[in-house]
Amino acid sequence: MVLSTLNVTLVGALALSAPERGPDTPWERGWVIVCISVNVLVALAWLFTRRADRRPWPQLFAIWADVGTATNILTLAAFSDMLSASVLFVVTGSFFTFFLSRRWLLVHLVFSAVFIAGVTAAAGIVGEQGWIVLIGQADVVLAAVVALPLTVQVYWGQQTRAAQLAEIDDLTDVLNRRGINAQSDLLMRRARTARHRIAVAVIDLDRFKSVNDDHGHQVGDRVLVEVAARLNAHLSPYGPFGRTGGEEFAAVLAVTASHLERIVADMPTRVQVDDLPAVTVSVGVAAMVWPGSGHVEREMRALWVIADQAMYRAKRAGGERVVTQLNGLDAQ
Repeated sequence: MVLSTLNVTLVGALALSAPERGPDTPWERGWVIVCISVNVLVALAWLFTRRADRRPWPQLFAIWADVGTATNILTLAAFSDMLSASVLFVVTGSFFTFFLSRRWLLVHLVFSAVFIAGVTAAAGIVGEQGWIVLIGQADVVLAAVVALPLTVQVYWGQQTRAAQLAEIDDLTDVLNRRGINAQSDLLMRRARTARHRIAVAVIDLDRFKSVNDDHGHQVGDRVLVEVAARLNAHLSPYGPFGRTGGEEFAAVLAVTASHLERIVADMPTRVQVDDLPAVTVSVGVAAMVWPGSGHVEREMRALWVIADQAMYRAKRAGGERVVTQLNGLDAQ
């Protein structure tokens, strides 16, 4: 975005050097100079300010980009030149496409299309060029400004859906291990800002092999689906939950200390499926205040190991229980 912003700034500077076709009145030239100055400051902010990508700065930048582009184009001498220059909306459109929501992109596309239609109509009314030539030129500009971002958005949406499907467990419709890891990255960034605890919960069904042996794999699958649904309802409001393989599930949570206590206390360690015998689970939970020492990957690996060990301690104690380890303090 820095290069794009500076490129638009360069176009404005070139327009100032061509008074016969560019801005010629003092206020027009003054406005272009203001826009150039603001763009340089914005580019520096993108380079050196860490908060430039946090709300509401991207939205404010997007509004400035569209309004600044439109008003700079309007300083040109001829409407036909304004129409040609409207292709600059492709630059601002790339920001809307990749950094903002679809709703923001739609606003940009409507604004750009109305602007292009307006300068096309104005050029035709004053007779700068024939209508057929103007319509053909407008069609080319609209194809670049409107059709290109829409095509990218459709393709990106398809790729996103495919990636999301690759992160879902086929049987239970909860996340798989890949999905948990992908969503954990965003969760940890939020936890770092809020100083929440990060907790890892590892869950394993007790004596699940006997369910398959006594009732068959179809019944075993029904049990897995029901257990996944119960655990997902309990844990997913606080972070990604999923099936990590076989009869094992896991979750990564960003919570306050009081929330974590309530989650552990209300953990569904016994699940009844239809008329089958109740199924129990062993749960290990490891938690720490986030961020810790700053070694994110190492600390997360340690939490997974500690939670897994706690789960096996719960299993050795007879199952149907939660064993927790919070900042090195054991509780049961």
